[in-house]
Parts: sequence; structure tokens; C-alpha cells
Amino acid sequence: MSAQERVNRLLSQKATEIAEVETKYSELLKNEFMTRSLEIKKHPNFWLKVLKNHHTLPRLFTQHDWDLLEYLEDLSVDEFAGRNSSVTYKLTLEFKSNPYFSNPNLWVAVSDEPPHTYTASGVLVQKDFCVQELDQEDKQSFFRLFEASEDSGSFWSQGGFVFEVIYGIKLDLWEDPYKYLEPSEAATLFFLVSLIMTCYETDTLGVGGSIWVSGFGMLVSTVLCAKLIFAHYKNLNYPSAQKLLFVVLTAPVLLGWPSWAVLVAGEEAVFLELLADTAKAVLSYFFTLYAICLLGKELNGDSYKFNPANLETSLLELGSVKHLLKCFGEIKLDSSQAVASFLKRVKICVIQYLVVLVLVFVGGVVYIIVDGSSSVGDLEESGYAGITAVKLLSTLVALYHFFTFSGALKQVPYLDQLNIGTKFTSIKLCFMATQFQPLVLWVFATLGLVADTEVCSVSETTVFASNLLMCSEMLALAFAQVFIYPPLEYKPDTERSPQPVKEALNIETTQL
Repeated sequence: MSAQERVNRLLSQKATEIAEVETKYSELLKNEFMTRSLEIKKHPNFWLKVLKNHHTLPRLFTQHDWDLLEYLEDLSVDEFAGRNSSVTYKLTLEFKSNPYFSNPNLWVAVSDEPPHTYTASGVLVQKDFCVQELDQEDKQSFFRLFEASEDSGSFWSQGGFVFEVIYGIKLDLWEDPYKYLEPSEAATLFFLVSLIMTCYETDTLGVGGSIWVSGFGMLVSTVLCAKLIFAHYKNLNYPSAQKLLFVVLTAPVLLGWPSWAVLVAGEEAVFLELLADTAKAVLSYFFTLYAICLLGKELNGDSYKFNPANLETSLLELGSVKHLLKCFGEIKLDSSQAVASFLKRVKICVIQYLVVLVLVFVGGVVYIIVDGSSSVGDLEESGYAGITAVKLLSTLVALYHFFTFSGALKQVPYLDQLNIGTKFTSIKLCFMATQFQPLVLWVFATLGLVADTEVCSVSETTVFASNLLMCSEMLALAFAQVFIYPPLEYKPDTERSPQPVKEALNIETTQL
């Protein structure tokens, strides 16, 4: 017997013994898997949590798939011996009664040998429903897998890909699902990196590059804001105003980072959009208080303090303030009561804006938690978009009185030295960019002037373009704030005392 014949005999003996061991443990594991399945069914939404916490599988599901997976009761992967030593793997999903399909079990079986032929259970859909409704614009539903055939033209009709998915589920999920019941730090990090690297998969690499460039820009903005706030802290010459200014100077951070996060997460980031709106309202409120402080500025040794009497005097000297719309005439400021009424009106209009956006934010978060929706489209379909009209009306009211108040402050002579007009302009531009810019871009996107609507939907284009612009605008604002709010502008000018001059003149006269 030759050496090769002995090698072949040993390899055959090895394969036989391995098959015997695998058969033995397969039977033992089968019983344990059945016991484990009974235990798992005691945990609500066990498999839904496990699938969501996995580091790669969530990329296979659409948002609508997750809604259906809430009815998932059990998941199993079985292994069967096939012809010529091949193995067939069968993935089975067991569901509770649901409004999507009537068959309780969906399964697909695939061979481990190329070309990886497979069969599927098919989906017995409920009335007025089809599996295609679970698709997204750039992704086919995972449940197409259970109705696909090799000649269907579906993404899931590729036998090799189906085998990789099912075999991967068997090795990494089915054998020990408990390790994904709670998200690990590594899984979370991997998910975040994957999410960033695969943003807008239907777009070009340039879009991904834009996201990274915007992220770097936001880091620069954050550093600039931190340095400017620290510079003001080191030069607290008007503490009452500058402490309010600390909040105003965070505008690029509070408005820019949520926009960048929306670039990463796409239309799924309703929570962040609502948070940015609320931050905008907070910024406008603090800026209003800051502007009122400037009106009441009074010299106090080598610094300034706030004096309510100076505030009243400054406005009384104006006599009146013109409405933004001339048809409304003028607001008389000829008495203490008139001045107090004017300031109260301005504060109320800004506060109502803050209250409305906070209520919208809280209502949106509650809706997302209760309904499970996380995309703009889901909220719009639910009728939640009707609140947009309330937000717009509230914004217009706040903006109108904001413009009127800025017009009044521009008439105060000593505020010219503080560039009060430029300060108001920076805040008003934040209003415009956050509230009206998306609407303009939506019109342009609808007309196909921003991107090809066959590649990206109008909503995707609007979300991406408006938030990309916002990141760029917040970077520009962070640079502009360095010049608009210089830390030393509140330092009182050193006035020359007449006594030293007189003494100098006496010396010169004596010498003469």
C-alpha cells in the first residue's frame, strides 16, 4: 500500500469519526435547544432585542421589518444531512398572530454546496397587504427571503448570499443568543461605526466624505466656542450680561451637532431634530435677556453692573418704536408703564416660542416611545406634521417681535459701540436657517434642482442638504462670533484724569 493510499484511508476514517461525533452531539443539542426555546418564550421580545443588538444583522432589516418582528416568538436553525455529504441549513421564524400574514411559521432551507439551492415556505399575506410594502426606497425587506425564488429577480434570490446569512445566524446568533440580549460596548461601537460608514448607501462616496468633513468642521466649531466662552470667563467685566452670553455662544454646538447626527442617521433622527428646535428657542430666550442687560448697563468702578433704572431711561429717551410692519404704526414709549408693557410683550413672545417648542419636543418623544416610530415619514403619516403649522406661527410671532426689539436697540446711541445690530443679525440668521431653509430646499428638491430624484427621494435630499448646510453655517457662525462678541468689549475705557494734565502744565510753567 502506497503512502497516498494510507493518507486517503486516514482521511476517510477521520471523516467517518467526525460524522459520528457530530451526529451524537447534534441529537444531544437538539433536546437542549428545545428546552432553551421554552425558556426563551418566557422573555417578552427576546429575539427582537437579540436581533437589534447584533453588530451586523440590523443592516438586513428595513424599519417596517422591525414593526413585524415585534410579533416574533421563536427563531431556530436546524441542520440536516443531504446528498453526497452535503448539509442543508433551515432557518425558521415562529410568529404570534399578526396583521401581516397568516402562516405562523416562515422558513427557508439552503444547501451548503454551490450553487446553494434553496427552498422557502412562501408568505400567506393577510388581506390588503403584500411583502413589498415592507421595502424601503433603497432596501428590500428581509421577509422577501421567505417568498423569493432563484428567478424572481429579488435581492434575496442569490443562493450564495442566502447561505452566508443563514450560516452566519447559526454560528453567531443561534448557538448563543444570550450574549446579544444586552448591547455590549463593543457591539455598540461596531454598530455606530457601521452606521456612519454606510450612511446613504444609495449615494456616492462624495456624500460620505461630506459627512466626515462636516464632522471635522463641527469639532472646529466646538473648540472655537469653548475658547471664546473661556475668554469671556477670564474677562468678566459685565457679569450680568456675559453669564447670559455663555449660553448664546453655544449656538454653533447646540444647533450644529444635532444636524451632523441627522446626517449620520438620516430620516431616523426625529428626536434630534426636535432637540435642535428646543435648543434654538432656549438660545433666543437667553439672547433676549442678554440684550435687555445691555440696555441697563451702568459703570461700576472698573466694571459694569445692571441697573433697571438705566434700562427704563434708555427706552424712554427713544419716545417710540416703529413696528416692523408700518401699517401697525408705532409703539409709544412715553411712560414707565409703556416701557414695562413693551418689554413684557417681547419676553412673552419669546417665551411662547420656547414653550411651544418644548411641548412639541415632549410630545414628539412621547409619540416615538408609544408608537415606536422613528422617522419623519412615520410622523407625517400619523398626522403629527400638523404641528408644523403651529411651530411656524409661533416662529413668526417670535421673529416679528424680535425684529421690532432689535429696531429699538439700534436707536440707542451707546449700543452702537457693541455692534448690537450685528449681534441681532447673527441670531436672526439662526432662525432663518433652522426654520425656513428646509422649506426652501424642499421646494428646490421637488423641482429636481438639488439632486436627481430618481436616485434620492425628495425627503432624503431635503434632510441631507439642509443639515449639511447647517453644519457649514454653524462653522461660519463659530468664526463670526469671535469678532461679534469680543471678550474685551465690556471693559470700560480708561478715562484720563484732568489732575495729571494740570500738574504737568504747572511744571512746564515753572520751568519757563
